[in-house]
Amino acid sequence: MSPLSQSINRLSLTVLGLMSGTSMDGLDCLLCRIRLSADYDFAYEVLDFRTYPYREQTRKMISLALTGERQHVRTAHKQLGAVFSKCAKQFLHGRSVDLAGSHGQTVAHQDGVSTLQIGDVKPLAGLLGVPVVYDFRTADIRAGGNGAPLVPYLDWLLYRKLPGHTLTLNLGGVANLTHIPPHCRRSAVSGFDSGPGMALIDEAAKYFYGADCDRDGIFSVNGSVDNELLARLMRHPFVSKTPPKSTGRHEFGPVYLQELLKLFPDIPGENFMRTLVAFTAKSISANVTNHLKFPGDNSRLVLAGGGVKHPILLKDLNNTLPIERIVYSGDSDPGGDLKEALLIAALAVSKIEHLPANMVGVTGAGYETELGSTIQLHGQEF
Repeated sequence: MSPLSQSINRLSLTVLGLMSGTSMDGLDCLLCRIRLSADYDFAYEVLDFRTYPYREQTRKMISLALTGERQHVRTAHKQLGAVFSKCAKQFLHGRSVDLAGSHGQTVAHQDGVSTLQIGDVKPLAGLLGVPVVYDFRTADIRAGGNGAPLVPYLDWLLYRKLPGHTLTLNLGGVANLTHIPPHCRRSAVSGFDSGPGMALIDEAAKYFYGADCDRDGIFSVNGSVDNELLARLMRHPFVSKTPPKSTGRHEFGPVYLQELLKLFPDIPGENFMRTLVAFTAKSISANVTNHLKFPGDNSRLVLAGGGVKHPILLKDLNNTLPIERIVYSGDSDPGGDLKEALLIAALAVSKIEHLPANMVGVTGAGYETELGSTIQLHGQEF
């Protein structure tokens, strides 16, 4: 057993973290040990991780819920809760946990106004018989914040003690940026969504090729950037919006893609795809340059999320970002696929330990507050 494992085991909780992100492609299940003290000293150990891809029926159900039609939302909330419970049961395979956190699937979010994550937690709570923490965004909105993004909290826990400047970029459906100055307090952390991560690229892959995503850049690699389309994309008001800000598929999803297709009906699929990849990279770079006080020297960028597997996007980022050193999540950092599930696990522990977990410098909240609601049912199968 490693020294890290020994230190975690002494005062740790075994936690199940469940995350369904803006990519809407599956449920990330993480089993880990977490130690988190009152002064936010944080350590974790990954015990197991797996992503359960959604069936096409489930993806369609989520897409219907995104329309906001009440009956679709109710149906998806109930059925997705059953999916989460089934995946958790299969994943744990009889292993016990002290605590679980479930983010749910975001189907509506308006900064500072309202947020909605679906996926009924009662089946999961009945299955596990331990506290389940959910609804992580509402409390920050009540505190006057946007309720998003959440990732900067984990980034601060992971990198706050490092001597240099750290910028993290999480490339999920949306691109999240966090700046952690050296040895900083929570109030010094800044972060926001810069715009699309993989969401628009995935939607275009579905439209042009009937595929779930542009895996390994297979469709965009042979395309050329259409400068007129790229200029139009860069004029999207969210790209230049001043933080705090967050976004999702309501802005960079199927509706927006259809608008673009009507404006640019003659662009070949591979060129359309290549331009969306360039837009993702360029919008990220523009936000780093315009909204972050981030020195190029004595700094590092840590990349995580499903987008790190897209070679064309990574090449564009290397060519556009004004940063000296780019590293990828690896042995010393949470891997790209499991980072958001680790975030949910950490937020669940924070709630149980009564630790404020919102980042006021990120969301614009008026005060620090605990995040999440808790449910506990004892041995009830749903």
